[in-house]
Amino acid sequence: MASLPFSHTVERRFHDSDYSCTLEGDDNGMVVDILQRGTGMRWRAKFSRQLIEEITQRTGNFKSYEVFRRMLFSALSEDCESVYLDLLTP
Repeated sequence: MASLPFSHTVERRFHDSDYSCTLEGDDNGMVVDILQRGTGMRWRAKFSRQLIEEITQRTGNFKSYEVFRRMLFSALSEDCESVYLDLLTP
């Protein structure tokens, strides 16, 4: 089966700073890219499907990669009150 690509970008405000948050990837993993507007500071990381599922398993609340991805999209878009996302900054 072919891997389905995705790209999702949202402008968000965290702790009085504006950010551009982008998720890109496919069925095998994703890249998270966070750009702080104004300063140009960027954080970028790549996560495999296996790593995401392993991390959720370790928390005691396993989520499949597909479910985790949908929850992350929802939190970024602020579509659902039960899923919340915060950005920890120095």
